[in-house]
Amino acid sequence: MTRPVEPSKFLTVREMAKKDWSYTIIFEPLEGGGYQVIVPALPEIISAGRTLQEARRMARDAIRCTLKGMSKENVTFSKDIEKEPRTEKLRVERQSSVSKLRRE
Repeated sequence: MTRPVEPSKFLTVREMAKKDWSYTIIFEPLEGGGYQVIVPALPEIISAGRTLQEARRMARDAIRCTLKGMSKENVTFSKDIEKEPRTEKLRVERQSSVSKLRRE
C-alpha cells in the first residue's frame, strides 16, 4: 500500500524563479497605534507600520529582502500557508511564587 504524498511546504525551483509571490500576512493592532505584521510562512519576519498602508508596505519590503537573502544563500523559499490562520484568546494562569516555594 502506498502512502499519499504530502505536498511540499517549499517552492519548486520553477516557482522560485517567478518574480511575484503571495504570502498571507496578519495585522495586529498595537496599543500605542499602528500595526505589527507577521508572516506565518516566514516566521523570521516581524514588521510594523503606523497605518495599515505603511504596515503593508513594510511587510512587502521585509518579504522581498528575506526572499532575496534566501536566494543568495540558495535556501528554498517557503510556500504560503494553505489554511486560514486561526486566532483565539488563551488563558494562562501564572503560578504564584508562594505555591512554587512550598513545592521546593
